[in-house]
Amino acid sequence: MPPRVENSVRSLSRRSLCRCTPRRGTPPRSEGQCSGRPARRSRRRSGPERRPVYLGNLPTSGTQNVIWRDIKVYDDHAFIVSEAREHGMQVFDLTQLRTIERRQAPVELTETAHYSGFGRAHNVGINEDTGYAYVVGAREDLHGCAGGLHMVDVRQPASPTFAGVSRRTATSTTRSAWSMTDRMRASPAARSASTPTRTPSRSST
Repeated sequence: MPPRVENSVRSLSRRSLCRCTPRRGTPPRSEGQCSGRPARRSRRRSGPERRPVYLGNLPTSGTQNVIWRDIKVYDDHAFIVSEAREHGMQVFDLTQLRTIERRQAPVELTETAHYSGFGRAHNVGINEDTGYAYVVGAREDLHGCAGGLHMVDVRQPASPTFAGVSRRTATSTTRSAWSMTDRMRASPAARSASTPTRTPSRSST
């Protein structure tokens, strides 16, 4: 591995990293990792030799230098939310990383799509069976979510669209969400939501 690339990987100190999302790519022996940092996201790839390559940075879309990021991967796309104001949800097509040559890395990356139905958020969960993303702790929300579940249709990852909000959690901040078959669970209220309707005024049950 060229020293330039090796040193770049080492420079990503744990103190500056927020969330690391492992990813197994195509072909099967290709693996990668998305790491959240205060002003950008880093992409790393490791092959059969197991030596990581620092591929590039995706600049943040928010207006604050906030360390918190949450990254989830679905259908070869990374979905990124942050506690930074006016951040929204960034979408990045991870297949673009396959064309980056080792000698070119690291490079500046460009987001594939951007969803602006909310500003800052704490976490995002994706039900891979249905293709819906559940954003939790959403603020600066255009649909009155007020910290509850904000739902996004990501079945076409490059064209995310608003799908609904959960009124059940709108009175308190939701912190986490995870998939359970065809339903999503949210904490701390542990309220559940199924695949949402497109009518924002209706509760998802």
